[in-house]
Amino acid sequence: MLVLVSTGCFWSHHVKSPKLVALTFDDGPYGEATNQILDILKKEQVHATFFLLGLNVEKYPAITKRIVNEGHLIGNHSYSHSGLLSQMPPAEFQADVTHAENLIVSATGLHPRYYRPPFNSHTPSMDQQLKDMGYVVVLWDVGGARDWDQCTSSESIVEHIITKTLQGKKHQHIILLHDGRDVQIGYPRQNVIQALPQIIGKLKGRGYRFVTVEQIIHQPPYLLGPQS
Repeated sequence: MLVLVSTGCFWSHHVKSPKLVALTFDDGPYGEATNQILDILKKEQVHATFFLLGLNVEKYPAITKRIVNEGHLIGNHSYSHSGLLSQMPPAEFQADVTHAENLIVSATGLHPRYYRPPFNSHTPSMDQQLKDMGYVVVLWDVGGARDWDQCTSSESIVEHIITKTLQGKKHQHIILLHDGRDVQIGYPRQNVIQALPQIIGKLKGRGYRFVTVEQIIHQPPYLLGPQS
């Protein structure tokens, strides 16, 4: 966006960065919860980025494929969602990453380059190992809504996400939400499902455009593109 600014007798111009938000979802695919979130995103014509757990890809390969087929991006969120990944010897950590990657490739034919560490727990050593494996670590700047907890109301999630997005001078944000709950089975996700349309509607109303992570970080999401 071009903005003209008067400076007395002269006009100068500044390029204003566009207002962009990237929705990201962790811990999926998570059965019907992910399907409902995909339905909402399709209705709203919004593309998102899903950070997938290998253990859940193993359970729901068809949903994993649906995510990709509907134009969303995918990344690696580990196989096990272990809180001990940052303490593992390199060989064990890399085995966890590779196990998840192989399952994602099997389901989609895509080799993800984005990695999001569970619990945001990572070390310089982990980051270097991931870089050597061809990965880019992708975190977020709008999070902390505790949407992963079923006791957090949808209203609280909406208020937190909107407030965090609008505060400060940044115009581009990566938002953290959860379509799953780590490796638990059947954990209720209704608070996120109910919050999502409100988050999208309120941010659209504030002039934000929804994009994928690629358009925020300007890094390609896949290694070597689709694999046969």
